[in-house]
Amino acid sequence: MTHYPELPPIYYGYAPRPPRPRFPWLRFGFLMLVAVFVVGFFLSSDVREATRGAAAKGAAWVEEMYAATEPPAPRGVPAEDFTPENGAYASAAGANVRDYPLPNADILVRLPARDELNITGRLNVQGNWWYRVALSDGRIGFVHQSVVSMGRAPAQRPSQAVAEVDEPVAARAGRAGAKIRTQPTRNAPVIVRVDPGAELTVTGQRRVGQHTWYRVETADGQTGYARDDVLVAASGGRLRV
Repeated sequence: MTHYPELPPIYYGYAPRPPRPRFPWLRFGFLMLVAVFVVGFFLSSDVREATRGAAAKGAAWVEEMYAATEPPAPRGVPAEDFTPENGAYASAAGANVRDYPLPNADILVRLPARDELNITGRLNVQGNWWYRVALSDGRIGFVHQSVVSMGRAPAQRPSQAVAEVDEPVAARAGRAGAKIRTQPTRNAPVIVRVDPGAELTVTGQRRVGQHTWYRVETADGQTGYARDDVLVAASGGRLRV
């Protein structure tokens, strides 16, 4: 069988013209119709009023949803009514009154040791009792069973042997700030947490284990205890009393 070579195309004396771009008239017309419809939609007074009404309803719906998701008020907590027969008191370490019966809830007030509690109800949460208390200013809060002494006020702890300093010593809170506690122990309630560099005045000290606890006074007059590893001297160096 004989194979013949491919022949070049015949141009009849002129080069072929490149294809010319075609304008998309159909697509252009469709987009123009959509644009005219949208403009007419928003220019119509009836449409504007309907849009405003829909926007107002949407805003009202969002407001209702926001109100429905607000945290419940303490008065709305379903605690059963309960009043101790022989009274109730804050423990020897004091008591934190919280705005909700949870350990991480916000603290409304820190009550001192042996302060009488006005308990009006109780709620069992995961096997622990939370007592609803009415504060003197009318607020309602909750205290955990571990900080409540039923029947009588807890015995006063033996006085801590705090050595007085001859003259008050100026100090500052360390880089991480300092927790000022009611007693020279790490499990005592915190009175206030001061910022790094806050000015403090040392008025006493007590050795507990391998650390020294200093009795300090804050700039606003609160008195408590801070451990030596969270304090520095006024100059920034190691505190020496």
